[in-house]
Amino acid sequence: MSMRAFRSASGGASRSVPRLLRISGTNTRRIAAAGLLVLLGCGTAELVPVAPTSGSEALAIGSGVEVRAGSSVLERPWTVPDTYTPVRLLVRNTGTTPVYVALDDIRLSWQGRAQGAVPPLEIPPRQQVASLGVDPNSPFVFLQRTSAGPRLGHSESVLVEPPTSTLPAWSRSGERGREEILKSAFSDGPIAEGDTRTGLVYFRSIPRDAGRLTLRVAVRARKESAPISVVEIAYAVRS
Repeated sequence: MSMRAFRSASGGASRSVPRLLRISGTNTRRIAAAGLLVLLGCGTAELVPVAPTSGSEALAIGSGVEVRAGSSVLERPWTVPDTYTPVRLLVRNTGTTPVYVALDDIRLSWQGRAQGAVPPLEIPPRQQVASLGVDPNSPFVFLQRTSAGPRLGHSESVLVEPPTSTLPAWSRSGERGREEILKSAFSDGPIAEGDTRTGLVYFRSIPRDAGRLTLRVAVRARKESAPISVVEIAYAVRS
């Protein structure tokens, strides 16, 4: 419909709809870029040890135990959403008897607040989804299965909101994403004399203005016993 025909049909009054329809491609790209910046600003804070002893890794020694913790910006699996902050943890038993480390005994505190480690099974994995308008010869394109049948798409990522058990068989790539998270995650368990337990520990949405933080790791003689050693490592938000 032309502007003249639109004015005639609307009694000659000017309307804002035609102006909205005339948004240029340049303006559209600017709006999309602004939205992307907003999304990028929603990620959680990046943490670094205040006193690293080797590269980006900090070392703390307790009674019969040695704890090493790294920066949160390293080794994040692509399947983990940006709203989770990972910290690589290594616990070594330097004593003469077995010890036990549980996720419930790993906490991060700042400004009077405290947060426990997130069980890896509670982290919703990202899933690869198809994109439109791709070059079939692109190295970033692979065959994907959709409800309309197989087609080519980008290897981009989005969060899987519904539980994977409710999704059709073709969309079970979320299960593979969960396996990727579990494979690299720190897990509960005993540590024999001289042995180590290592993996990524995740925390939810650490604010960028958290300032100074303290990572606390408690170690027990057995799963049911009281902690026999507590190790602390100071962290700061990367500016």
